[in-house]
Amino acid sequence: MLVALAAMLPSLIGNRSGIGISWDSTDYIAVGLSMAAGRGALDVTGVPMVIRPPGLSALVTV
Repeated sequence: MLVALAAMLPSLIGNRSGIGISWDSTDYIAVGLSMAAGRGALDVTGVPMVIRPPGLSALVTV
């Protein structure tokens, strides 16, 4: 864990906007977590995600 944090440190320091996760990335992650929990393809607001293909979200689920 310490090695992973040490590897991320230069990126966090060098990038003023943080780790660079965009709004659509958060949707894919939220849908993946929702699918893993058995609730289906729900986005961050709890609404079914219908505007993006579910392939990446399914990969996040695994």
